[in-house]
Amino acid sequence: MRIATVCNYRTGSCAFSVLKGMEHGVPWLGHLFHSSRPIPLGGVNRVWQPQEPLPGMNFKDEGDQEIIRALKSGEPGSFILKPGQLDQRHWEELFDSVDLVYYLYRRNFPATVRSQVIAELKSDFGTGWFVPEEVKYGGNKQLIAKYVHLGVWWHSTPQRQVSNPTQEFVHDQSALLIREYMRMYDCYKKHPGELVAFEDYFTGELYNPYNRYVKMEYDYTIPNFYPSQLFDHDDVSILSKEQTRQNL
Repeated sequence: MRIATVCNYRTGSCAFSVLKGMEHGVPWLGHLFHSSRPIPLGGVNRVWQPQEPLPGMNFKDEGDQEIIRALKSGEPGSFILKPGQLDQRHWEELFDSVDLVYYLYRRNFPATVRSQVIAELKSDFGTGWFVPEEVKYGGNKQLIAKYVHLGVWWHSTPQRQVSNPTQEFVHDQSALLIREYMRMYDCYKKHPGELVAFEDYFTGELYNPYNRYVKMEYDYTIPNFYPSQLFDHDDVSILSKEQTRQNL
């Protein structure tokens, strides 16, 4: 079983993809097409280089193709894909090689911006989720040990962080998220899968609460962007020049 979670930044993708891996009894492969390649697959690990590199060879692209070949050969796993991490030339081959595809998005765009801004400012890209012991250790022990090793359960008590970024930085991070949502939309239209909203999936005792709260003390201008209209209503017109001031 090969399970792809196509997502944007700060949408709960680590928790979602791990739980899907536990549900189907397959290893968690993390951000499989990230340049750092934290988890190896098919012999491709971090800075991958072929045995006989050719002049001008793109090692990242060659490594991506090696990973896709491993998936095609039957390597199981649950992994995360941000569309911008993989050249579109390889999308069709990748999606032909997986069994389940989820598109995970977050309706609350201001909250996503807030989470992305603090992650970038503090270089802290771990999750804020606190997962109960019975969930954490109820699945495959090898999978759980790998997940814990990556540090995604660092915070077992609520964390409050205060940040005051510049308006320019908030704008840049908002633009990054919108660009990735547009890539997701393009991918979703070409390679359909099951659409999942963060707010719908992470409910109930197993998935609540989120234990890291970020407070920004000033009002910031962010675009009026609504991911639910993009995916649920197939409405690309929501990407406009209008902006709103919000206390993130």
